[in-house]
Amino acid sequence: MIQHYALWDQIAVSARSDIQFVEYLNFLQEDAFLNPVRVKNGSYVAPTSPGWGLEMHAEFIDAHTYPTGSVWVGREASGGVTFIA
Repeated sequence: MIQHYALWDQIAVSARSDIQFVEYLNFLQEDAFLNPVRVKNGSYVAPTSPGWGLEMHAEFIDAHTYPTGSVWVGREASGGVTFIA
């Protein structure tokens, strides 16, 4: 979705700007999203598939679903996660 925002901003809001930046985090892109954000020469590549690009791999969703996902296992003792029944 961030590439959509960046393209919309450059086309419809601020026109061309070399001083505006949109944060891009490349971690999780390939593992999480079916259509990950693509960057070429420091610029977003316009998506070629329809939609917002927020569709995620089922395995990623299963692993990160709170509180049953595998990424939450063992975090109860840290105090960072509280389970309420």
